[in-house]
Amino acid sequence: MKVILNSLFASNRDVSRPTFRFRNGLRSRQVRVSSAVVPVSWYNINLLSNEIFFKEAGSLTLTARLTPGIYAGENLSEGIADALDSAGTQDYTVDHDPVTMKLNIKTTGGKPFTILGSSPAARVLGLNGDTVPGTNVTLPRPINLTGCKMILVSIQELTNGDTVVAGKENLNILDAIPISVDYGNVLTWSNEDPTFVNTTDQVISEMNVRLLDSETLEVLDLNGESFQMVLDVI
Repeated sequence: MKVILNSLFASNRDVSRPTFRFRNGLRSRQVRVSSAVVPVSWYNINLLSNEIFFKEAGSLTLTARLTPGIYAGENLSEGIADALDSAGTQDYTVDHDPVTMKLNIKTTGGKPFTILGSSPAARVLGLNGDTVPGTNVTLPRPINLTGCKMILVSIQELTNGDTVVAGKENLNILDAIPISVDYGNVLTWSNEDPTFVNTTDQVISEMNVRLLDSETLEVLDLNGESFQMVLDVI
């Protein structure tokens, strides 16, 4: 049996965290994700990765917040400078080197500052620890704006032991979909592997489908865009 799931028509009307209900129940012994159409509409800087912790000389920890969105080198530099200016007590300038892909942060305010490695945005910024206090600081690593590289398809109700995420064994992962298009495009994927995943023999009345970032295991926020998936169920 083929089961077509379009999050636009989810019972709970949530396109990113859809729940699908089956009036007569759906029997499942084995399942396979046959295909998927997913808009690459999530942000590469979101509410989990937009905070920069820093200190100015004599200050407690300050928090600069980037506006969630899709960033590249230039608008990232501008966003960081604006966020540091708003949270701190002096003006900051941020430059992005297109060759090394590293950020340089400086201030003419005179107070040495430190960018903290514990920042949620550390991976994005290229931090590997706290920076040395100074008024002109180049971050040690290139920026990382790649965002999600692979989607994990999780359906909580389809219990299986074929695919396990270490430390998150309860996620019930059915498949992994590599990201092969840029932000703003639509990913169209067909599964070339004919193998089915064994599930607990059961009749289910609903499915909660989640598309997870394979690195963070967080649900991808599609920002109002819907996705479609086709399951083969036997």
